[in-house]
Amino acid sequence: MRDRAIESHPTNARLFAARGKLFANRNRAAEAARDVQEFAGLDADSTSESNECTIAWMDGAAVQLMKGREQKDHRVYIRQMLLRFAATKNPVVAERISKAALFGAVDPQDLRKVVQLAELASSTRKYYELRDRSIRKLESLL
Repeated sequence: MRDRAIESHPTNARLFAARGKLFANRNRAAEAARDVQEFAGLDADSTSESNECTIAWMDGAAVQLMKGREQKDHRVYIRQMLLRFAATKNPVVAERISKAALFGAVDPQDLRKVVQLAELASSTRKYYELRDRSIRKLESLL
């Protein structure tokens, strides 16, 4: 089904991400990695920071590691992901991308970008403190 959809819409990045995830769920690492790399190429110029988009990039980082020792592919993918989201001002996006970058070994020249994203992500600390206080308050009422 997805093969036909991709044949009909060969530039739809999300279709490649979805099929890549299906391949990954079936432990077909090489096919999954190929599709997430295609997704990355098609999505590179997008400006979307939707949940669907950022999670697809995270999934792709994990898929690249499924292939085993081929760390070079993972590092190339991470570099693409960091370039894609380098300008984000969204702490949630920054958290997802910095986490995904650290799934495997990171090229030393990319570490500064990862740290910048992680620092932006941690800027939401007040939100998490408020959430934790709210949870404790609710638990005390139970």
